[in-house]
Amino acid sequence: MEVLASSGGPRVFFVKVSKGEKALEAVSRAAEKAGIVLGAVSAIGGFSEATIGVFRAADTTYEAKRVTAQPGKVLEVVSFSGNVLCTSEGCKPHIHVVLARSHSEIYAGHLIDAIVDPFLELFIIEAPVNAEKAVKALEARLKLKPRIETV
Repeated sequence: MEVLASSGGPRVFFVKVSKGEKALEAVSRAAEKAGIVLGAVSAIGGFSEATIGVFRAADTTYEAKRVTAQPGKVLEVVSFSGNVLCTSEGCKPHIHVVLARSHSEIYAGHLIDAIVDPFLELFIIEAPVNAEKAVKALEARLKLKPRIETV
């Protein structure tokens, strides 16, 4: 993983994530390395496999589905967007994705886990916010620990 930073204006980081790396761990490591408290995240690339979920508020669970690429192909990352919040407890990405397994087979939801293949080109834009206020505004998310039920 290589992290490149912008010069001047809001800090923007470009991260080239390599094949075999875990996507969410790469987001966390990059944000921590850059010293980001809160950032907007977007990316393009591909995965060999991913677990995505749809949140059920009534029982705070994710209905999760494991998706794998077809032989000789990848899961195309059509959309990858969200945020990353870093506190003393570490960096927590919150990412939603749309993945194409083929031209007519699309999966979307909350990204729970994914293995990069062949690469992921990731951008993190640091939010120019007061760190304490950002953490307080999003601390409810940090306390929420939903269970994952695979379907």
